[in-house]
Amino acid sequence: MIPPSPPSLPGLDVSAAYRPAGDGEEVGGDFYDIFQIASGDWVVAIGDVCGKGVEAAVVTALVRYSLRALSVQQEQPSEVLHALNDILVGQGTDRFCTVVLVRLRLDEEGWLATFASGGHPLPLHVSAAGVVRTVGETGSLIGVLAAITAQDSEVRLVPGDVLVMYTDGVTEGRHGAEFYGDERLEDAVRTHRGTSRPAERILGDVLDFQAGTARDDIAVVAVRVPPLPSVPPQSSPPARTNGVSP
Repeated sequence: MIPPSPPSLPGLDVSAAYRPAGDGEEVGGDFYDIFQIASGDWVVAIGDVCGKGVEAAVVTALVRYSLRALSVQQEQPSEVLHALNDILVGQGTDRFCTVVLVRLRLDEEGWLATFASGGHPLPLHVSAAGVVRTVGETGSLIGVLAAITAQDSEVRLVPGDVLVMYTDGVTEGRHGAEFYGDERLEDAVRTHRGTSRPAERILGDVLDFQAGTARDDIAVVAVRVPPLPSVPPQSSPPARTNGVSP
């Protein structure tokens, strides 16, 4: 249900992590996918199909490959989610899902992320300075109603920025009666924003909070624009005395 490893995106650092609930014996509904539409045009999808087991796995496969096909046909993420909703409603299944779909396009100004949410936790945008903010608008669940609400949002990614997508198994991770929550997640993405494979490090923090056992499926994807290389300061030319170099 997930790629064997994140693909290499020219000009972007991409990391992803997945952990099934419990001992991993039962197939869950969390998934992510990363694929290319054209040169400098990529799509990141992350979502959660309700339930577990074979039936949930079948719907998860349908959702994942429908998103791939629809993203080629539709320009905007919100249009893709509307079409996906039509497919799930038409299937007559009682399974529904949440999805965030992000389209990453490279233009003359750099990377532009356009995204829409279908009832899914919204992405976190982390600046190079460590400012964390939630971006986008939460739309409707996919596969429940004949007509849904989904709105496109945009964020310009500059060098050093990170965009983090995740499933609710992150924030709803529990230690006793306490949830991992939004505040811990924001601290984690801020802490790991400049590290290699931040998605894996965020997953590690969530598992540590739960004493190593995931109470629910967890998926995390992080997309980072590498910072610009630092330019060493140039040395000053030697002083001149009476118009003659010493």
